[in-house]
Amino acid sequence: MRILVTGGSGFIGTNLINKLVGSGHEVVSIDVREPRLKTHLPLWRKISLLDLDAMSQLVVEFQPDYVVHAAARTDLKGKTSEDYVVNTTGTSNLIAALDAAASIKRVVFMSSMLVCRNGYTPTSNVEYCPDTIYGKSKVEMEILIRKRMDLARREYVIVRPTSV
Repeated sequence: MRILVTGGSGFIGTNLINKLVGSGHEVVSIDVREPRLKTHLPLWRKISLLDLDAMSQLVVEFQPDYVVHAAARTDLKGKTSEDYVVNTTGTSNLIAALDAAASIKRVVFMSSMLVCRNGYTPTSNVEYCPDTIYGKSKVEMEILIRKRMDLARREYVIVRPTSV
């Protein structure tokens, strides 16, 4: 399989790429940061999610079967929603770039358990109660994903990992 991983230089991305490559899959990693592991350098493309043209070009060239979107600003230090634009606009750009690839079978989007405040258990996958700007950016991201991916009739899943 051909798999595109955004955020491949982060903790989740690094470990996922190791597993995918070890299983014989062809992987390309998009990240603004150099990979943690030197063995990932040949797989890495320094592309920002805010650069729609560069992402679109890569998607057209690589024609992935699957996409795992793990790129995000994840700290809680942001003061405004603009500090988390990579989570919102970046995700929007990724979805737009995917329009150029009919090869994609499914997209996995990494959100966050912080779409709800700590200790709160939602009763549905569209119930939110964030108490941080980061959490609010992930709520906005999820709403955007559902709207755009449903409209495009693409297969996708949103996962909410616990804090790592």
